[in-house]
Amino acid sequence: MDPQSPTLPTPPQPATPPPPKKNHALTIILSVFLIIATAIAALLYFQNQKLIKELKQYQTSMVTPTPFPSPTPTQSLSSEEVGACRANFPVETNTPELTANQNYAAECSSKRTESDCLSIDLYNTGLKDFSKPDGVPDCVWTAEK
Repeated sequence: MDPQSPTLPTPPQPATPPPPKKNHALTIILSVFLIIATAIAALLYFQNQKLIKELKQYQTSMVTPTPFPSPTPTQSLSSEEVGACRANFPVETNTPELTANQNYAAECSSKRTESDCLSIDLYNTGLKDFSKPDGVPDCVWTAEK
């Protein structure tokens, strides 16, 4: 090295950037989201299991008939009250719709005493219709023994 020769400066080396700082924010956010989603899924699962158990119990109670106590008679029936009330006029059967005759015959069947049965006067036997009563009872009481 000669003292007279100038020394050439060495070109500056390009500066290497420092290594980037690792950002853990995304990892933390996704981890929290995963924990919350798992907790919600577990809650829904256990709620569903609870509902299934309740429905099975409900269906079981619906299938099992509950016994009802038989009614006890509060009064004894007189001989007049034991029987059946039937229509005393022609009633059609096998019709697609409910006819007037069938409807009024049901009125006879609903009566439980002979006096109520004989008080029904709806059918006019002379006109053969239900336009106006004719004064003749339309139901017959049949005593049952």
